[in-house]
Amino acid sequence: MPTYCARSMLLKHIASQNAFIQSSYFTSTANNNSPMPSESSLDTTSDYTVVEKKNEGEIIQNINTAVENKDSRLFAVVHICGKQYKITTEDIIMIKLWFDPTIGDKIRLEKVLMVGGKDYTLVGRPILSRDSVKIEATVVEKTLSHYRVKYKYRKRKRVRRFKLSRNIHTMLVINSIEVNPIKC
Repeated sequence: MPTYCARSMLLKHIASQNAFIQSSYFTSTANNNSPMPSESSLDTTSDYTVVEKKNEGEIIQNINTAVENKDSRLFAVVHICGKQYKITTEDIIMIKLWFDPTIGDKIRLEKVLMVGGKDYTLVGRPILSRDSVKIEATVVEKTLSHYRVKYKYRKRKRVRRFKLSRNIHTMLVINSIEVNPIKC
């Protein structure tokens, strides 16, 4: 009786599956005499509508009036130290990495991915321009996290490792989010 290794049995199984897939593909397309699907099977309706140029001016005007009203509370999605945060005014953000500014520094967050309110949302590709959005924040606190225990144990080897580690956290308070009107 011949012996087979697991690898050769696996390769034979994969080859048989590929042969099955190819044969079923060719049998289904053999009836149509074309490898491409027919036009009747394709759905011609789309899930989106194209904004025409004449409507674009109206949309920008509506957004500018919503920006000037300043009735709703604004939100923004910002990129800080490799992570994205959804913020509003007076929020406190905890950044879990080293962040250069010292306590009390006022900073401007410039990597703004998205800004919006109750009536509109502006999405950047990938970020919004510096002239259109202004977000100011203040560094409130720089502290260390709670102790994290790293314990390694290997049975019957007399190996035990016990290590404590702490990460640096920086707390930011969002002072203001301002959106300027869009220029055509």
